Amino acid sequence: MVNQGILDLFMGFMDGLIYFSIAHCLFHALCGCYKEIYRVLKPGQCFMAFEWCITDYFDPKNQEHHKIKAEIEIGDGLPDIRYTRQCLEALKQAGFEARLYIPF
Repeated sequence: MVNQGILDLFMGFMDGLIYFSIAHCLFHALCGCYKEIYRVLKPGQCFMAFEWCITDYFDPKNQEHHKIKAEIEIGDGLPDIRYTRQCLEALKQAGFEARLYIPF
């Protein structure tokens, strides 16, 4: 079930059809995943992703941050969570233009 509030946020921002996808964090080769999504989209269509990411507020020296990160990874069955900048770079390498991103 897609959170309607999240979709409403984007509907006014982008015209046309939006494809929404989650769970890219489970892919080892994130750029390859994004490239395949880019390949199958028709020109002018938009893609919206929801990712588990680590922001720049994560302090690698803070044990509490590591504990929270580990609990999220274990609870959601995730591999090592990527930094936001890594996800944005993978999108760009796949051919996407990151028009908006909102860190939660």
